[in-house]
Amino acid sequence: MKPNLWKAGFCWCLCRNKEVDTLEAYQEFNKALRYLDAGKMEQGEHCLKQAIEAAKIASDNAVFIQAVVCYGDLLSETGRLEPAAEWLNLALEEAASMNLDTDVMDF
Repeated sequence: MKPNLWKAGFCWCLCRNKEVDTLEAYQEFNKALRYLDAGKMEQGEHCLKQAIEAAKIASDNAVFIQAVVCYGDLLSETGRLEPAAEWLNLALEEAASMNLDTDVMDF
């Protein structure tokens, strides 16, 4: 029986895309931090949203939680308290669902 190369290639492609998404999430998060450090809040916010989405796609919980906490903090600092609380609660829920013995801020 011949192996199904299309299926094997497709599976490799899915795994490869997940790796790319993880790298993309990490890069977007770091880019957001650089923008925020430079006082460029709009660009930083945009990159945080991109990092959150990429981390979600890649199932990268560490980057997801870091980006969500940072985004919640940004919302809080800019006076958007209600959405900030929602995002920070999301980070807590995600960390709790991982059953880790660490604090969410350790990520």
